Amino acid sequence: MSKKCASCGRELIDEIEVCPDCGSTGFYVKSSAGNTKKPIIIVLIAAVIGVAGFFLLRNFIGYRGALNNYFDAIEDGNGEEYAKTIFFEDLAEVLAEKSNLSLDDFYDTLNLYTDVCDSNLEDRFGKDYKISYKITGKEKLSDEQKEALDMIYSCLVDDVDVGAGYEFELEITVKGDKDEKTFDASGSAVKINGDWTVASLVADDCKELDVISLSL
Repeated sequence: MSKKCASCGRELIDEIEVCPDCGSTGFYVKSSAGNTKKPIIIVLIAAVIGVAGFFLLRNFIGYRGALNNYFDAIEDGNGEEYAKTIFFEDLAEVLAEKSNLSLDDFYDTLNLYTDVCDSNLEDRFGKDYKISYKITGKEKLSDEQKEALDMIYSCLVDDVDVGAGYEFELEITVKGDKDEKTFDASGSAVKINGDWTVASLVADDCKELDVISLSL
């Protein structure tokens, strides 16, 4: 059987032109090739969308997402977002406590730092400057490097889970209406307690783009 009555749904052989149950002459033709291809096409489309989504999410939620947030925080002069990018949440709370500050006051202190960075970049490149970057080299952190980080953070915070991590080389471009310049930089990003952080970043000849030291 290869077709169905459009009115009552009875399955019919090809030769029948009138449905013996309801008398309808309208049919849905069931193409075996079409029925098998449609699900395959749908599955392939879903697979392509899924793969594309994975790479997009990896770019915006992974270590690249942390870098994006880091530079956005500098552009916006946003100390809280800057802190969340370089310190995982438990560490920010510990550092605030060690500084005898509430978490909000700790963020406000970093606002002063990001405001100064933002102001200096505006003076140098123009009010509407933008920061972009390009990764030129990347290497996974070794187990030994992750163990060393675990030891450092464990001195401050209990239950630290150091996950994936990368060291990278990059070119950072700052462009405004006054000037444009590209700086060579190096740094690292680490996933700690489920959150990606920019653990270090040093840009040649542009201190405003560097990660603030823990000692500050």
